Amino acid sequence: ARHSEEGDSAGLGWLDADVVRFKVSDTMRYKVPQMGWNSMESKKDSLLTNGLPPKPEFYFAHAYHLVCRDPTDVLGETTYDYPFPSATERGNVYGVQFHPEKSHDVGEGMLRNFAAL
Repeated sequence: ARHSEEGDSAGLGWLDADVVRFKVSDTMRYKVPQMGWNSMESKKDSLLTNGLPPKPEFYFAHAYHLVCRDPTDVLGETTYDYPFPSATERGNVYGVQFHPEKSHDVGEGMLRNFAAL
């Protein structure tokens, strides 16, 4: 990203995006950081998600998320009070907000796809 609110620092700028802290509407219902399982809706086809089920579930542990200015960078989207990009792809640059290594079979499938790129 270009900038992050976490530490108020500049990023590498590989994506036209910023990293922002969750601003949830109901702090009793939506805890920050978000910790737990949530699904991802694919926004485009990708070798990274090839063979994964529709709306795969991944394990999240985060208080910040991307805000992408270019919607073509968004590979997958997740909703936690509001939709946010949970997976990105631009050329040969990939990023995920969740922990594939903690996401059982679906995460293993994604890591296998990544290793095959």
